Amino acid sequence: FDWLGFLLLSISIGTLQLALDRGHLLDWFSSPEIILEITLSVLCFYLFIVHMFTGPKPFFNPAIFKDPYFIGGLSFMFTVSLVLIASMLLLPPFLQNLKGYPVVTTGLVIAPRGIGTVIAMLIVARLVNRIDQRFLILVGLLTISFSFWLMSKFSIYVGIWEVVNAGIVQGIGLGLYFVPLSVMTFSTLEPKYRNEASALYSLARNIGSGIGISFAVTLLVRHTQISRST
Repeated sequence: FDWLGFLLLSISIGTLQLALDRGHLLDWFSSPEIILEITLSVLCFYLFIVHMFTGPKPFFNPAIFKDPYFIGGLSFMFTVSLVLIASMLLLPPFLQNLKGYPVVTTGLVIAPRGIGTVIAMLIVARLVNRIDQRFLILVGLLTISFSFWLMSKFSIYVGIWEVVNAGIVQGIGLGLYFVPLSVMTFSTLEPKYRNEASALYSLARNIGSGIGISFAVTLLVRHTQISRST
């Protein structure tokens, strides 16, 4: 077991997560703590990369990164997670704090997104080997984008069914997107690398969502302050 690689990666991810979680509270790079955490994260990640390509038995085998489909899948997963989870984060406070919905009602309004995802996954599971996976990913991305466009029309006067409809559309887009992306990401990877690749795939999703959430919360806090000042 590569303890050095494991520790370097753990410290890098841990300090990055601390910085992302506490950045909006400490005004980001105005705080010595955030500067220290980001510096430590970047330094440990650099050392991890160097160790991975030079060590005898690294934590992740560098051969994984020679597969273009896997690299593409990681990039797409990171990018979509960056935007998607942040939008999900903002919706419940909007419904509860501005619309005045009870917690249970808010949950019921948001839940249909999951129904749309399940239905789309059941359909895509039958189509993924018959239709070009890149086409399914494109349709999924366009559907998710359409749901964001619907959500951009939300105002304080938005009705329940408009929120539900946007959620269902987004859920369908997620099902159309994630299933073929996962299949294509691992399609050309050697079986012996799939355990490590699965861990990296999940890591890309978590890091992307963490950065997106921090960015969304920072925007929310700053625009709240601007609105109150106005």
